[in-house]
Amino acid sequence: MEDQEHLRLSEGREQRVLISQFLSVNEEQVSGIVKALPIVAMWKDAEERILNVAIGKTIK
Repeated sequence: MEDQEHLRLSEGREQRVLISQFLSVNEEQVSGIVKALPIVAMWKDAEERILNVAIGKTIK
């Protein structure tokens, strides 16, 4: 998650802008056996940074 904050301070003729940037990276690892729906598709975004996984059940 990325966030940016701007704060504009004015005092007489002086103006100041304070800029804060925040970056949060979360990573999780899971091991074990999970009873879940099967994976039906996997694909990466254009930059190959994000792996998307679709789970579901095929209905015939």
